[in-house]
Amino acid sequence: LTLTGLAAVFAAAWRWRRPVAVGLGWFAVSLAPVLHIVPLATDLADRFALFPTVGLALALAAAIAALRRRAAVAALAGALVVYAAASIVEARAWRSDSLLWRYAVDRQPDAPLARSNLAAVLLGEGRVDEAAAQLEALHALGYTRADVEIKRAYVLGRLGRAGEAARAVAAALRLDPSSGRAHALAGQLALAAGDVATAAREHAAAQRLAPAHPSTGLLGYLLLHVDDARVDYLRALEALTFDDADGAAAA
Repeated sequence: LTLTGLAAVFAAAWRWRRPVAVGLGWFAVSLAPVLHIVPLATDLADRFALFPTVGLALALAAAIAALRRRAAVAALAGALVVYAAASIVEARAWRSDSLLWRYAVDRQPDAPLARSNLAAVLLGEGRVDEAAAQLEALHALGYTRADVEIKRAYVLGRLGRAGEAARAVAAALRLDPSSGRAHALAGQLALAAGDVATAAREHAAAQRLAPAHPSTGLLGYLLLHVDDARVDYLRALEALTFDDADGAAAA
C-alpha cells in the first residue's frame, strides 16, 4: 500500500510542478537508509522521520502554491487544525515516563521494548508487583535478553520467589556469561539461600567483570557481614533501584 501510494503521488507530482517532485524525492531518498531494508543495529524510531519530513514540507508548500488563493488558504487552515489537534492529543502521553510507556503498551501490547521500559519505570516507582506483571508478559512473548532476565530475577527476589529468581538469573548468565550484574545478583540469591561458598565465587566473578557496579558492592558488604544478625538481605536488596530503561541498577 505504501509503495502504491508513493507511486501515485509521484505520478501526480510529475503532472504538477518540479518542486513537488523534489520534495518527495528528498523524502524518499533521506528515509531509505533507515527503512531496515538492510537490517540496522538499532531499533526503529520515529526520530528517523524528522529529516525526511523536510521534503514533505517542501512538497506540500509547492503543491499549495499551485492552488488558487482561496483553496490554498483553506488547505493551510485545514492542515493547521489537524496537526494542532494531533499535537494536543499526542502530548498527553509525554507528561511522564510512566504515562508514555503505558500508552505504548496499551497500543502495542506485543512490543517488547515498551514493556521492558514500563517495567523499569514501575521498579523506579517501587511498584514491584506491577513491574513483575510486565516482565512476565515480556517473558511470555519470548523476548529473551540478559538485561530482561536480570530485571526478572531482581523482581522475583523482591517478591520472595527465590527459586524463580535463581532460574531467571541463570538464564541471564547463559545469555551473557560476562554480565557482572548477573553474577552479583546470583551471589546475592545464593547468600540468601545460605550458600556462602557459591556467593563468594559469584562475588569474585562480579568483581572481575563489574567491580564498580552497586550490586557487586552490595554482595561484598553482605559477605563481610554474613554472620551479622542485623543484616537483612531483602532490606538491602530494596536499596537498589533500576534507574533507566536499560535496567541498570544504582544504589
